[in-house]
Amino acid sequence: MRLIKIFSLLLILSVALGSCEALLDPLDDNHSLFERIYEDAPYAEGLLITAYARIPTNGLTYNDVGTDDAVSNNKLNNYLRMATGQWSALSNPVSQWDNANSAIMYLNLFLTVVDSVNWKWTNVEIRKLMTQRFTGEAYAMRGLFKYHLLQTVGGYSPDGQLLGIPLYDTFIETPDEFNTPRSTFAASIASINADFDKALTYLTVNDYKDVANAAALPPGFTWLANYSSYNTVFGNVAMQRISGRIIKALKARVALLAASQAFNATNDVSLWQNAATLSADVLNLIGGVATGIDPNGHRWYVSTYIDALTLTTTGVDQKEMI
Repeated sequence: MRLIKIFSLLLILSVALGSCEALLDPLDDNHSLFERIYEDAPYAEGLLITAYARIPTNGLTYNDVGTDDAVSNNKLNNYLRMATGQWSALSNPVSQWDNANSAIMYLNLFLTVVDSVNWKWTNVEIRKLMTQRFTGEAYAMRGLFKYHLLQTVGGYSPDGQLLGIPLYDTFIETPDEFNTPRSTFAASIASINADFDKALTYLTVNDYKDVANAAALPPGFTWLANYSSYNTVFGNVAMQRISGRIIKALKARVALLAASQAFNATNDVSLWQNAATLSADVLNLIGGVATGIDPNGHRWYVSTYIDALTLTTTGVDQKEMI
């Protein structure tokens, strides 16, 4: 009888100890795992959208407070602190280090999966177009964030070397991989332009706009069996996403940065000529200054002009305002 009791006790203990693992391990919750990316297209696109959300110019900065153009009653305003000798790593309202590098990592990760996501289960043609557009957007956005980062950290080292940014073109999984020295300013400019040029191989220089028929398809899209597939991906639905024309404008802006006195100590005239040429290319895309620029564009703050603006393409296209 005693042996039976001991055996029963050991059996109970073995069952209890065997269930400890299930008891201690947390149950699955509703948190999404990375693998969901391959099954849920909108979830995968979230990697790209996260980068869009980090664009520094998305909102108002009120950086006039850092100059003589404005004042703030808030003595803890970071721009005011920057203008009054309190600019430091702990109080730096213009820093883009964390924001830009984080966006670049999201984009690098997106580029590793964009070809593997089934963006459209029911239409192979649309799926191919979505992969193409998203890839182009990712490269363009990466170049954009490199540019914003270069604006804020580019400069001369104590020994007079013109430095740029650390170049992260792959997704980094370990902290040690972040220990990358800054590249030269010239190498940084080249990397930004390489991303923009890569993006232009995927995106059209036309603005995103529906086409009326197959004859109106831009160059590079005549292979489509159905022109409506173009409208589904590259049409009005994609308005305000980064396009080939925006990329060309950004290339001109990067060239102007490189030519500026802050980074062009020898006043290399060829850098200014390059900036002028790239700017002219953008202006030519909209018909030149005479016809492409809105003559009232400098009055963007007048309510009558604001009320007349529209984002649709059903009426007269809006002219550029600079």
